[in-house]
Amino acid sequence: MTIDGGRIALYAAGADSLDGAGIACTGFGLQQIGGWVRERTLDSYAAVFVDTGRGALSTPPAGSLAVAAPALFWLFPGIPHSYGPDEGTTWHERWVLFDGRLAEALQRAGLLDPTQPLSTIGNGVEIGALFDTLHSDFLDTRRSGPIAAGATVQRLIACAARHRPDPGGRPRRGDIEGAVAAIRERAFGPLDLAELAAEFGFSPAAFRRRMHEVHGVAPKAMLMQIRCARAKELLATTDQVVEAVAHATGFEDAYYFSRVFAAREGLSPTAFRRRHRRI
Repeated sequence: MTIDGGRIALYAAGADSLDGAGIACTGFGLQQIGGWVRERTLDSYAAVFVDTGRGALSTPPAGSLAVAAPALFWLFPGIPHSYGPDEGTTWHERWVLFDGRLAEALQRAGLLDPTQPLSTIGNGVEIGALFDTLHSDFLDTRRSGPIAAGATVQRLIACAARHRPDPGGRPRRGDIEGAVAAIRERAFGPLDLAELAAEFGFSPAAFRRRMHEVHGVAPKAMLMQIRCARAKELLATTDQVVEAVAHATGFEDAYYFSRVFAAREGLSPTAFRRRHRRI
């Protein structure tokens, strides 16, 4: 592990996947950068999450792409790449290095595509939460830590794939999975479920009916489930006050958040933190 001011780099010594069949994570870091990485080639895959700033990414298969935070891009073994912030500016990034036969299989399946390395990810909250989890996975010195990190990278790949636009650039009418992906992406900000239903070609009643048919839950219940799951993670792993946790998970009112959380979990947020605190 190296720590230099705001820069952190964690490496897993001898990291491997199960018989090479899964995803092995070998490094994780975060840093503020003010210059470019130029014509570098890696031996492994990497995901880079830019959470503040703007700049560009250039690779031979994809050409030159504008990067504006929040943004996620993939780097591929053996493919040269250059990237960095606009001249005279900086950006903050988090990154993870990984490898394994599953990563190669996901590339063959098109979920990792060198011609489309940049993912547009809305408000970035879900991707940011996954990188928070990766940070915790790398700090976990138990044997389960690398396994958990590999599983988190799989979730990261699936999450990024959900954000790919259709060729027409617009949501498909009646696309329930696209609507669910939109709920997950926008869960921690202001979200009008009736407007989201219309965006994907549903009436509010048809949206609720289709959600029950496919996922067995109403749209609002799914939204509360996603928000409360994130709230549980923040309560267990941070010192944020309950009001801050409420706002970070999309609740404008801390009292309403506490009522919803207690109804779902059987504990108030404060009691949950006392019982499950991990810091």
